[in-house]
Amino acid sequence: PCYTFFESAWIDLMAIQQRANPSVLLRERRDEILEIAARHGAHNVRVFGSVARGEAGPSRPGDAAQALGETLDLLEGEFRARRATLTRPEGPPAGLPVRLDNESLKQVFLNLMLNALEAVGEGGRLAVAVAERRDRIEVSFADDGPGIPAETLRQLGNPFITTKARGSGLGLFLSRRLVRSAGGELDIESAVGRGTTCTVRLPRRRD
Repeated sequence: PCYTFFESAWIDLMAIQQRANPSVLLRERRDEILEIAARHGAHNVRVFGSVARGEAGPSRPGDAAQALGETLDLLEGEFRARRATLTRPEGPPAGLPVRLDNESLKQVFLNLMLNALEAVGEGGRLAVAVAERRDRIEVSFADDGPGIPAETLRQLGNPFITTKARGSGLGLFLSRRLVRSAGGELDIESAVGRGTTCTVRLPRRRD
């Protein structure tokens, strides 16, 4: 089947919750994600359609710090429900201007965090960090999951290539396309037994 970005994220969230203790599932997290999907659905279909076809991506400016903070707030409860540790950036800057709109940024961050949460499972850890360079910003997501074999890692980011039993691979594919549409890169480093680190690198917007 062909899934939209949020349908893919919703499937990921449900897969995570099915393996969690039902008594600690946080219904409000689900409702918030559905609300975001409904509010921005038309925007997402238009953006992802153009990005997937290789056309110009969104040009509206965004604030990576704000988008990241909202995504962390959204998924913090899910990490607690899974008894996984989410480490937020220490002293994040007040603003990180980039050339990718906030909704697209949140979609990218949401996908990466849900992937990590599913990978680490109960008792796992995800550390999120922000680094400011002279001409770019970097947001990294480092988990202590099982890691990804080298052969699979080389193919990740292509449609329908996934490490999940029920995944489509489209979430990562579209995330990478969105980041590249703003002149950035989404890099993945991983090794079996050593976890995975995904880093979003975006040029700093200078008006």
